[in-house]
Amino acid sequence: MNFRDVVGPILAEFEGCPEALAVDALRNAFIDFCKGTYGWQTGVRVMSDATVTANTEVHVIDIVDARIEGASVCITFANADDNDVDPSSVDYVIRFADPNAFEITPAPATPVEIALMVIAAPLPTATSGPDHIWNGWHEALRAGAIGRLHMTPAKPWAIPGSAAGYLSMFERAKRDAAITYSRNRRNRGRVLRVRPAA
Repeated sequence: MNFRDVVGPILAEFEGCPEALAVDALRNAFIDFCKGTYGWQTGVRVMSDATVTANTEVHVIDIVDARIEGASVCITFANADDNDVDPSSVDYVIRFADPNAFEITPAPATPVEIALMVIAAPLPTATSGPDHIWNGWHEALRAGAIGRLHMTPAKPWAIPGSAAGYLSMFERAKRDAAITYSRNRRNRGRVLRVRPAA
């Protein structure tokens, strides 16, 4: 879903507002929504010798899964209680210090590709967002963008008193969506997968 393709109804409410500013408000609402709900789960591929961020066009919020073709992998996190991880039972152990940085043991002789399933949000430079988020929550995302535009200082279209109502609608929808997408959340400190993927 391209932000410019759907920003028209928002612009119609703000005479004189530049399209770029409306797109920015919609993108920021999208980013806030994705970070607050864990609603966007997507696959990315990274090389073992780089950070996750360096290889992706999305902001990675959390890791759901990681796989290396032809190898058994155990995934854990720096703060995890991984006493039951037996490194000798798998080819690699991948420990994530945070969603964007990891250590792979033993270090591969040559870089290997890691297929990640991640929780993501658009980058601040993104021109589009995931269709399923827009299709399911477009009214809330519009409200978030409209609320942000009403808060624009010293602009004739801005009505700061109206911002609160729109932003409240956005926050309510975000809470509802967080419940809908709660299956995407990982319990902090939990080892993600001890047994190797088949």
